[in-house]
Amino acid sequence: MEIIDLDDHRKVWKTGAAACAACGHEWQQVYPIGAEDVGLECPSCGSGHGSVLTITQTAKRMWDAYATRLGGKNYKGEPLPSWDDLGDERQYCWIGVSEVTSDRIFKLEAALREIADGPRDVNKSYVSLLHEIKSEARKALGEKE
Repeated sequence: MEIIDLDDHRKVWKTGAAACAACGHEWQQVYPIGAEDVGLECPSCGSGHGSVLTITQTAKRMWDAYATRLGGKNYKGEPLPSWDDLGDERQYCWIGVSEVTSDRIFKLEAALREIADGPRDVNKSYVSLLHEIKSEARKALGEKE
């Protein structure tokens, strides 16, 4: 009789921003790693034209949010450039920020999954559980207590 280790067959799941090419709707998607390029079903129009945003697309969204927060102006009151006019060097910087942010979110999700899958003490107080989550998250992110 062959013994199968179910852990070898479990998918690792992530969350990320997704967008529909058909209708433009954006949402947060939970998906197994490796399925980023698979046509996701759009919750708005039902088409299979949804996809997880790439690091570059996420960086562009971050830049756009930053520029919007500043009212489209820099500290001198001059207009901020669009993403396309930002230049390769500045886009590369924002892509780096996007990569670090995505990596930290992935590590945090992994730490939370580990806590959720681990043994639980039903008598644990809510505060001590939050402390445990915070501690595990800091470890996952490489931060000190």
